[in-house]
Amino acid sequence: MWLNGRASDGRVVVAPLSQQAFLGYLAATAAAWLVIGWFMSTFTDAAAPYWDAAVAAFSVTAQFLMSRRYLESWILWICVDLLAIQLFYSRDLAPTAALYTVFPVPCHCGPDAMVPRTAGNACTMTRGFILGKFLPPHAGHLFACEVARNRVEELTVLVCSHDAEPIRGDLRAEWMRECLPQPGCRVVHMHRDIPQEPKEHPEFWSIWKSAILEHHPEPIDWVFGSEPYIHQLAAELGAKPFLVDIERHAVPVSGTDIRSRPDRHWMHIPPAGSSLLPDACDAARTGKRRKIGPLHRAGKPLRHPGHSGIRPRLRRYLQTRRGLDHRGFF
Repeated sequence: MWLNGRASDGRVVVAPLSQQAFLGYLAATAAAWLVIGWFMSTFTDAAAPYWDAAVAAFSVTAQFLMSRRYLESWILWICVDLLAIQLFYSRDLAPTAALYTVFPVPCHCGPDAMVPRTAGNACTMTRGFILGKFLPPHAGHLFACEVARNRVEELTVLVCSHDAEPIRGDLRAEWMRECLPQPGCRVVHMHRDIPQEPKEHPEFWSIWKSAILEHHPEPIDWVFGSEPYIHQLAAELGAKPFLVDIERHAVPVSGTDIRSRPDRHWMHIPPAGSSLLPDACDAARTGKRRKIGPLHRAGKPLRHPGHSGIRPRLRRYLQTRRGLDHRGFF
């Protein structure tokens, strides 16, 4: 899996798990521990069946997460070591228990070895940068921002837009500002009709570098993103790349998915973005600018995921906006 889990330039992709995914793995591990412990206590003469089962269950989960290149695997390996110390010491296997007291040291250093650091000072990461259209902002974007915020002191999110897009860039920038109110985060909007792919212009990277530096003149230490192009972008900006969930394991959604079927992926749109949906739809349909207001239809607020009825009501709302392709809403 380490050989296959690489970006287009051959770099190994290492990423953290989302909190929800990590809790899910812990729950599955706990269930496996109880099942294995019951089986060993019932059908074997193991002296400490549930201790043995705990070591086995956590070891399997830790190995699986390591093979998938998730940083949280090291947390589980430390748990395995602590359990093994108690198990072997209780069975009068002091030398083996002593050996396991050493193993947490490489586990503590594991994340630093898996993730590259800035040269000179391995603990220094000051400024991070995320570039995107955020068309629309969704849970995957917020996950990448969360990862970045935990690794840098200052994070800049550059929301890029141009005239051909169905939703104004200033609306999307406002969505992201509402989603990232934390200190140390700033959202900058750049509206500019410049090439969107390298094949469109021979000076593609130079054009983008100049545009980015105009809006972010400060040095950038890390460029975060979920696409392989961030390696080239980071090189142009003199920064280090940090790929986040490129395989979409933590948050299985993309902007393309949402644009093609917004009703199916509504739960991935943050409340701040969903509250502006009707105004964005109307702006895309009529070209008129409207004041940002609550999400409503016929005077009734459309509720966000977790409330019943959102998808049928969203479909009805989309159907009322005739003349606008729903695929262009985002």
